[in-house]
Amino acid sequence: MIPKNRIIALSIALMLLAFPLHAFGGSIFIGETNDLIWDNEWWNQSDGKSHQDTAFNVNWLVDTYSGTEFIPANLAYLGKWDGGWDSDADWTGDTPYFTGDFSGTAGYWQTTDAYSGGPVYYSLKAGREFELYYAGNDLNDIEVLWDTLGITNHKGKPKALSHLTFWTADNPPGPNPVPEPSTIALFGIGLLMLAAFSRKQARHRQKRQPVPVRVQNKRA
Repeated sequence: MIPKNRIIALSIALMLLAFPLHAFGGSIFIGETNDLIWDNEWWNQSDGKSHQDTAFNVNWLVDTYSGTEFIPANLAYLGKWDGGWDSDADWTGDTPYFTGDFSGTAGYWQTTDAYSGGPVYYSLKAGREFELYYAGNDLNDIEVLWDTLGITNHKGKPKALSHLTFWTADNPPGPNPVPEPSTIALFGIGLLMLAAFSRKQARHRQKRQPVPVRVQNKRA
């Protein structure tokens, strides 16, 4: 019979290994309000409203993205959730393609059955700033975490969400973003726990092996 403590250790390890398969999807940070403010070319072509996550502004951030990942372009509006402190959020758009928690300074979202697929971007608006992220393409059964930690007040505290806007792109998408470091770390912890458990089992078996006893025959 397997001891209870070993069952618990093995169960925890398996849970940690399974966690990243669920998932909380990682997102690629594309840009923010300050990227527009410091771009002289943007000032020459825009209406100067850098704090608004308009189609012009989010497409500008995508077109000037300097990261190494492939990201689809030509963003089009899907809809938005207006934030609410008591999860009393309101959807603006033709069809509620997304659901989740859109209150306070952190939450999650996921696609609904009404969404037929395609690349998804989302922009977070809080106060007079916004941030743009690329979530990926195939997002079925994936919860995407969001927060406003990068949009703070004069005391350094994150501002409450004003709204979260969803966008799609009309050109072929690349692969989904790589999982966040925290997800990878949990996967590594699961592997380490399994390895430690295996070593402990091996040592225990070695200790239990009987020590050979040499018997000398006495001559009569």
